[in-house]
Amino acid sequence: MNVRRRQVNRRRGPGWREYILALSLTVTAGLGVGIAVGQSIDQDVPLSDDPTAIESPEPPRTVSLLPRLHAPMNILLMATDVHYEYRQGKRLMDLRGNTDTMLLARVEPTPINVRVLSIPRDTRVPIPGHGTFKINAANPYGGPTLSAQVVANLLNVPVDRYVLINTRAVVKLVDEMGGVDLFVPKNLHYDDNTGGLHIHLRKGNNHLSGQAAHDFLRFRHDELGDIGRVQRQQMFLQALVQQYFTPTNLLKTPQLLATAKENLETNLSNEELIRLVTTIKDIDRDKVWMTMVPGVAGSRDGVSYWLSDPAGTERVVSTFLTGQMAPEARLPNRYRVAIRDGIGNRQGVRALKSLVTRAGYGRVDVDGLAAQLGLEKTQIIAQNADVAGAEVLAATLGVGQVVVAATGNIYSDFTVVIGRDWKGDSPH
Repeated sequence: MNVRRRQVNRRRGPGWREYILALSLTVTAGLGVGIAVGQSIDQDVPLSDDPTAIESPEPPRTVSLLPRLHAPMNILLMATDVHYEYRQGKRLMDLRGNTDTMLLARVEPTPINVRVLSIPRDTRVPIPGHGTFKINAANPYGGPTLSAQVVANLLNVPVDRYVLINTRAVVKLVDEMGGVDLFVPKNLHYDDNTGGLHIHLRKGNNHLSGQAAHDFLRFRHDELGDIGRVQRQQMFLQALVQQYFTPTNLLKTPQLLATAKENLETNLSNEELIRLVTTIKDIDRDKVWMTMVPGVAGSRDGVSYWLSDPAGTERVVSTFLTGQMAPEARLPNRYRVAIRDGIGNRQGVRALKSLVTRAGYGRVDVDGLAAQLGLEKTQIIAQNADVAGAEVLAATLGVGQVVVAATGNIYSDFTVVIGRDWKGDSPH
């Protein structure tokens, strides 16, 4: 099916309340930027039934009070490489570079939650009309509309709307927010003199400037490659949400939005933005869940790819993203568990490993990756969004806050990060 392309119109003239609402939406959803919004209608927003078609939204018809979203919405969030083109002899930055970041965010109005599925940029996919490439090539070939079509085909779900931003905007936005506090799990060092990229970040607690945040997001030169970058993107998004929802930064919303608008393209209408924002503005931040497309690193014809697992992807989409299938916990011996020390207690790590092993879990390892020390509550990171299995493990431990994110040990189903509420074989 052909996808209709359209020129994105730049909207102007929103008020300051709309600025605040719009930026709150997009920070929570995953990119940390805002979109200009205007008036809305008090009707349901019709979304496309065609997973490959991105329809042009209808214009507002009547003014109303702030309405809410009445149906789930899937929004593709993308950030591009810095890309330039020449127009009339001038070198201009545009939004047609490769997509460094691709996230499909699903907003559910009842009950209110946001679920984010990261799509590794190296995922091998067919791009209609062009052949088989890494998924990040879809944007240069056909813009965000083609990217949306490719993602819809990969996941077999409709992509209702898209938001595309240039990664350079992240530098300005983070600086305007006063930086971001973030725990860097290991030293990150990389120099590319030709490309002018120099990354030097130390392990531990860091207050990242805009450029440092940009470097943290772009680094991919370790054993995990692109998947390590996906994990760092999710770590950054978690930290960014916390940083934005402070009184100081909320007051900066108009200037943050002005910066974002310079590097933004979307087919979300004004009315849809209002509905989205008013739906999720009071969401419990623990209800923002994240995972990624399952698969393995591999190569085809000498090119490295992320090779998605079709069966695993179908399971993640049906249980995590759309909720069409109720998740069921597997037997303990089918799970792999990694343990990280979040309090500097080696004896506690050994005791927890012993307890989990006695409970029948198939493979239990101590993860040598540094965890942020001083953690109050033990975390059980559901790497593959298996919430049911994570809750069973939490019950086995007697402690544990389930965190749905792809930031744990990539080779395990669950990563237990020990907090102060864990003492030996029993919580205190």
